[in-house]
Amino acid sequence: IQPPGYWHEVYTPVKSIISGGHFLSYDSLHLTEHCRAFASVFALTSTNADHPGVDRALSRMSIALPIVLQDRDIPLRALAALHRMLHNRSDYQSRLGSKDEPHKHNKLYLSRDDSLSLSLEDTADLDIARKVMDRILSATNLSEEELHDIVERAGPAWCAPGTVSLTSEHARPALPLIDLII
Repeated sequence: IQPPGYWHEVYTPVKSIISGGHFLSYDSLHLTEHCRAFASVFALTSTNADHPGVDRALSRMSIALPIVLQDRDIPLRALAALHRMLHNRSDYQSRLGSKDEPHKHNKLYLSRDDSLSLSLEDTADLDIARKVMDRILSATNLSEEELHDIVERAGPAWCAPGTVSLTSEHARPALPLIDLII
């Protein structure tokens, strides 16, 4: 397991079939956000430019936060990055392609019915995830601009998760939402 955005290659001394994946961690979501922003601009030259399952995973990580925060603290910078990725999804979609052929690799092709069902489920997940995130971050009394600065203006320590963490106290406003989900 490596941090988000690290260059990596696969070496196999014999013919192989390789399948990659994503491992998302609450502690490194600020790095995930930076890498997704980079990939949205430099998709043809960065590695793993399309991430079909990441948006759903991020939504579900947000939905789980009120329960997760009961057992551990999570860095505020990471959660501010999660907030940005949930509320500004289009900022993390690939914007590059060629004149001859739009950027198409790694696309998921589904039947129309499957695509509609998946879309409705993802939309519902995203709606709940945004509400959970908003309620948790409302306990910090930080504005949208301050949350933006926490992610963007970290200075030389941009890769560190920061020293301020959210705790179970911050999760209290979102707990009623969990009762509705379960």
